[in-house]
Amino acid sequence: MSIDINITLEELVATKNITYIEAIVEYAHHIDVEIESIAKMLNQAIKDKIEKEAQDLNMLKKTARLPL
Repeated sequence: MSIDINITLEELVATKNITYIEAIVEYAHHIDVEIESIAKMLNQAIKDKIEKEAQDLNMLKKTARLPL
């Protein structure tokens, strides 16, 4: 089930041109589930992308990153 959620979130971000945070909120609302329960099913790649978005929006403290 978690694989389906991760794929669905990636598709939402790509097709609707929204952030991962917005995609999770929309998906949780669509399936009528708490956001906290979805967080447990996300893979590490999605979590990293959400963390980066939150840092860009100044919701989290920025961490040092190597330029890639």
